[in-house]
Amino acid sequence: MHDQRRIDRRRRSARRILGLIAITALLGGLAPAGPCMAQTPVPTDFQPLFDGQSLAGWHTAPRLGVPKTAGEALAAADKRPGNGPIANAQAKAQGRWCVRDGTIVGGQDRLRVIHREDGADWGLGSWLMTDASYGDFELLVDARPDWPCDTGIYVRSTPLGQGFQILLDHRGDDTAGIGGGIGFLYLRGIGSVRVCPYNFRWTTNALGLPTDVKLAPGAEGVTNMNFAATEADFRRAWRMNDWNTFRIRVVGALPAITVWINGVKICECDTATLQHPGYNPVDVEKLLGRRGHIAFEVHDGPPWRWGVDKVSRWRNILIKEL
Repeated sequence: MHDQRRIDRRRRSARRILGLIAITALLGGLAPAGPCMAQTPVPTDFQPLFDGQSLAGWHTAPRLGVPKTAGEALAAADKRPGNGPIANAQAKAQGRWCVRDGTIVGGQDRLRVIHREDGADWGLGSWLMTDASYGDFELLVDARPDWPCDTGIYVRSTPLGQGFQILLDHRGDDTAGIGGGIGFLYLRGIGSVRVCPYNFRWTTNALGLPTDVKLAPGAEGVTNMNFAATEADFRRAWRMNDWNTFRIRVVGALPAITVWINGVKICECDTATLQHPGYNPVDVEKLLGRRGHIAFEVHDGPPWRWGVDKVSRWRNILIKEL
């Protein structure tokens, strides 16, 4: 009898432990398997940009509006920025940035405003930028944004966030019906167009989490590039609701940018050869120069673009200067 009671107690205890493990896993408390484990070894010739404990070497900045093209920015260099309720609030917003469990966590500012044009609830974004600027390099970074989070990794960025964005628009359709894209490029303030041949079509479940994505040919913006992954490539690379490792290579005065996700090549683009009415290579090189900041973005906007209290996460941030 006593032996049976001991066996029953052990079984109940085991069930409780398994239940706690399952709950922890659902809440994201367990590290994912595979090569995206935290504290990965530093590859040869790479140096950490993040010490895993603080934001030393980084600074926050408000996400201010900028002219759409480099030519307009150069012409407006001596003009004061715009004002108004949104612009004034943006100028003060520094976002919410912290280090938690060896991970950089970024979210919108606690202050929210009402957009004057459509009355929408509006969150305020910001930047986290490296103090130093970089020219030619390879960058490794693990990223895990919540859904929806319209974020990105910027290279050759000015202090205002003009530069080349590696898209991490982890969200559904915008007001024009264009779904958030990942791994391709956006030219913020230097043309203000996407460099991407696809419209990303996301499927979400009853919990509001993405479960599938299809890449439909055709998208507004620039579609000519040196290499673009197929839908099969991207689906093979991207881990839903998990950590994903970006490798980004930036080389040249007007850089050739190559992006891999989890070892799968997604995009290669020589920005010196891009053709679009809003993109002038001479003006872009003059505005950006040969070096710029690396930056993470928290986008401003309504909850369909960045969910209320949602965050994006970054870790294992390593650079090799070339």
